[in-house]
Amino acid sequence: MEKANKNTKRERRPRTLPLIVTVCRNRQMYARCIAHNPYMASATKVLIDNEVKNLGIPKRYNAFLDSYDYAHPTWLIFCHEDWQLKQDLTFLRTLDKNTLYGPIGVHLEETPTKIIYSMYGQVVQSDKDGGRCMQPGISISQPTPVETFDCQCLIVHSDLIKKHHLRFDEHLTYDLYIEDFCMAAKERFSLKSYVIPLACQHYSYGKLTPLFHQQLAYLQNKYKNARRVYGSTVNKIIIGTTRKKIKYAGTTWTRRVLRFLYYQKITQTVYLSIKICKLPICHKKIKKNNAV
Repeated sequence: MEKANKNTKRERRPRTLPLIVTVCRNRQMYARCIAHNPYMASATKVLIDNEVKNLGIPKRYNAFLDSYDYAHPTWLIFCHEDWQLKQDLTFLRTLDKNTLYGPIGVHLEETPTKIIYSMYGQVVQSDKDGGRCMQPGISISQPTPVETFDCQCLIVHSDLIKKHHLRFDEHLTYDLYIEDFCMAAKERFSLKSYVIPLACQHYSYGKLTPLFHQQLAYLQNKYKNARRVYGSTVNKIIIGTTRKKIKYAGTTWTRRVLRFLYYQKITQTVYLSIKICKLPICHKKIKKNNAV
């Protein structure tokens, strides 16, 4: 049997540039943060126009994943039109293709008596014009394990999408779909999620609408029998079933005072509870959707 020629090169799949995938309804913000962003110049931009027919973001993302040619492996960055990266994409070279990544996320450490909520990663958060800047979260200098990311950005390799046929839950239209993506990946395939230190800005504070609460109720029902509880960066929400006390890491004196003045929580039994100066002023049942 003849030995293989030492000079014979292994057949390699063609490489392609990283893909920035964005569902867009604000062209000006997209141009500012994505299209004309010099730090994203080395990536291919995929703009999904949602102005005329406003479909749910998971439905748009899934349509992209269903049509993608997986013979061209690359990193996929799913991000909001108002999420702006402020460093080049060379950090992608250091990432593990079998792991999910994001700039900010939540880790819950469970003890016999309590659950410690930690939000890792710091993203500059502001209004659309760049005003009212703040940096929520705990600063990190290296990749840090979490369970879920904020919806503003998810980084995942196409090979991982192909291997497990990962998809977004289309019951969730505009909220909590990245949290669900991470939770489903962990529950079904034990995939890991890591926050990485990224220089970036999110030009949005978001808002809690009635639709958000309906979708949260759906998610609470979907994961009521999950192997563990999960968290969201939005309003420090806990998803899943637990009776343990929640302790919030990195809570400053100012935040404790604000929490005393105004407190809002979605309970495990899907009730919206609001307190002012620790006095309950609202406690009502939220409409629940059916789980899949």
